[in-house]
Amino acid sequence: MRNQSMGLIRTEFTSADLTGAKLTGAGLGRVDFKFTKLKGADFRGADLTHADFSGADLTEADFTGAILEGAVFDSAVMTGAKGLPAR
Repeated sequence: MRNQSMGLIRTEFTSADLTGAKLTGAGLGRVDFKFTKLKGADFRGADLTHADFSGADLTEADFTGAILEGAVFDSAVMTGAKGLPAR
């Protein structure tokens, strides 16, 4: 794995409670947030490329300015979430 960055490599937060987490500007590409409690989480400006939020509680989370290319939101609760593209 020569010349690889030392960032998060396939990190999983499956079913974790990250309510109110401040993740502004974080590099979270390909992170697994399946069924995670992220109510009120702050993802402003974060890189969430190919992150998986399937079944997560994203109530009132803020995604303003986040990179969401390939992100998965299957069955996620998104009541009051901000900054998400229209479906």
